[in-house]
Amino acid sequence: MIFGVWTGALLLAGGNPIVATLRTFDGYVLSALAGKDHAGVVVFTTILGGTIGIVQKSGGALGLAGLVKGFFTSRRRGALSTMALGSLVFFDDYSSVLIVGNSLRPLLSAVRLSAAKFAYITHTMAVVLASFAPLSSWVGIQIGYIAGAYGQLGNLLPAGVAMPDPFVTFLTSLPQRFFPWCMTIFVLLGALTGRDFGPMLKAERAALKQPSEPDSAEEGSSEKGAPVGALDPAPGTPLRAVNALVPFGIVLAASFGGMVFQGLAAIAAMPAAVRPAVSIVNSLRYADSVSALIWGSTFGWLAAMVLVLSQRLLKLEEAMGAWIVGAKEVLEPMIILVLAWSLGSVIKDVGTAEFLASALQTGLPAWALPACIAALCYAISFASGSAIGTMGIVFPLVGPLAMRLGGGSLSFLHQCFGAIMGASIFGNLCSPLGDTSILTALATRCSLQLHISTVIGYTCLVALIALIFGDLAVGLGLYGPLAALGVCTALMTAIKLLVGRPVEGGKEQPA
Repeated sequence: MIFGVWTGALLLAGGNPIVATLRTFDGYVLSALAGKDHAGVVVFTTILGGTIGIVQKSGGALGLAGLVKGFFTSRRRGALSTMALGSLVFFDDYSSVLIVGNSLRPLLSAVRLSAAKFAYITHTMAVVLASFAPLSSWVGIQIGYIAGAYGQLGNLLPAGVAMPDPFVTFLTSLPQRFFPWCMTIFVLLGALTGRDFGPMLKAERAALKQPSEPDSAEEGSSEKGAPVGALDPAPGTPLRAVNALVPFGIVLAASFGGMVFQGLAAIAAMPAAVRPAVSIVNSLRYADSVSALIWGSTFGWLAAMVLVLSQRLLKLEEAMGAWIVGAKEVLEPMIILVLAWSLGSVIKDVGTAEFLASALQTGLPAWALPACIAALCYAISFASGSAIGTMGIVFPLVGPLAMRLGGGSLSFLHQCFGAIMGASIFGNLCSPLGDTSILTALATRCSLQLHISTVIGYTCLVALIALIFGDLAVGLGLYGPLAALGVCTALMTAIKLLVGRPVEGGKEQPA
């Protein structure tokens, strides 16, 4: 990505490589951090990352695991419990993989659930929910990409139409993210029906033949004698779910309340002639979401500090150390985001997006654009293994193109944004180069080769269904997003029932 910024600067510098190198950093990278909205996204993401670090170090995140361990009594319940715990640890994909993988892995042999199936569920829930959740280590990055794309539009917005809020756009795009929705539904169908096919069926039948072993994992405290990582709670630390639920609940409540408060204040300050009706929807429309998210993450951070210090789980220096480590965890995606902002700026200056828009305006119908975007994101994310990197490459190219092909329609623009953010996680779920793929293999003790070989068929099948019956069909106007999810669900259910086969005998194995 940095090479792309430098290449654009080289064109603008008339081929002078020295000037291009200087302008890359003192011009584009510096400008990417100078704006209030961009700086706000960096601050919010950093504070939230630090808060996640405190929650993990205090044992709160592992305390969430204790809420579902008691339900892990059969193969079906084991699969559903894995999904449930993944749903609780929604705030970060890395954290989810590590917590779910390490907490529930000792229970697998007791119910004869294969490591491959466990890794598949753990991996899918971690990535999908982190990309969806309005409170996660991903949300600031995605809001930043949306804000950067809006910054490119300029006079392409219809007359009299205000620039939408990036966070509201993030929420608006959720129904248009067909691939992650379909992946979640497909995982749930597999857990409920107990049917599989291909390499996953083979792995499940092999696990069923293994002797059942009782769980020996210690309950209620961090495992003594276990290796302690930078954010792992110290041995003997009580694992209390409240230490995760309270801070994250406060982040959500304070962020939402802040947006409503700001929006109502903005509405009240408008002239009476143009003042919209006072409502929650309008307050969110006119709110400064980035500032509200900073407020929410700050209150959540303070709540986490009060909890761990009052319970004497961590000393002040330990809590701040955990905050710093947590903040470092989001450093890499933040660097990618800053480079993506820089790339968007240089693309705007060079005119790349406008050139593509004018070149494709006569040759590419508008209905095909969301599907083409999704297919492109599938390919890039699989080759790179990074959803964040894929979004950074594709977002700067799509805004002007979507506005021109869509005739200035914001709903069409949001559909294209949904296609980017949904399809970009494809590589995170099945590429052997993906960091979450490697982390899942380590946390679940499933070899990377086995993990990829058992999930890639499922992932490609679901991606194709989401592309054809989601992005393409909605682009053609055959039906809306919710109907698309219904069609995809019906098709995936039919495949599970007709193609899938129950594990030998199809019987649940008691613990």
